[in-house]
Amino acid sequence: DIVKKGSVAACSICKWVRAMIVYDKVAKDVEPKKKSLAEAEASMAKAMKTLGDKKAELQVVLDKVKTLQDNLEAAKQKQRDLQDQVDDCTKKLSR
Repeated sequence: DIVKKGSVAACSICKWVRAMIVYDKVAKDVEPKKKSLAEAEASMAKAMKTLGDKKAELQVVLDKVKTLQDNLEAAKQKQRDLQDQVDDCTKKLSR
């Protein structure tokens, strides 16, 4: 306000200089945070890629487990069928 009484142009220049000082302080404070954010985002992208790869590997393993379980159930059913045949043959032989 004191400068404004002397010159309107000088007042505007003072406001601009003060704004530049504030901007400089903020920019110096924000720059390391921007770098840290970029590093964190790069790390997260790498982790997400690894996670995607591991999920794909897990799906392959789960598919193999499912196949093995299906094969096991088929083998158990075949065993039951064969045991039934053995029982039938034993009964027929005992008559």
